[in-house]
Amino acid sequence: NESKFLDTINGYLETHYADDFSLTDIADYLNYTKSYFCRYFKRVVGITFWEYYTLFRLEKAVVLIHASSKDTFTFIAHKSGFNNVRSFYEAFRGYYHCTPREYRKMLLK
Repeated sequence: NESKFLDTINGYLETHYADDFSLTDIADYLNYTKSYFCRYFKRVVGITFWEYYTLFRLEKAVVLIHASSKDTFTFIAHKSGFNNVRSFYEAFRGYYHCTPREYRKMLLK
């Protein structure tokens, strides 16, 4: 049941990661209340949904960084579902402990 839950979440995110959506939207999609969805997600995954969503988008960004050394970080941020470059840089730095630019430079070495 928990693996089906995660499969459903990942399927939803794969389709909607670049869209604006709320916790209510995803909870409604699963026929859960928002508060139940938040509690259940945290219990199953161990982090909040928004933390998971950020990691999901960062994985998309890393794939794009690996795919091209020419794409701008603004392009990568928007393609990976971030609303602006600043939030992309903050999330990237928080998780990878370097900026996207520094990460790309390490790849090119």
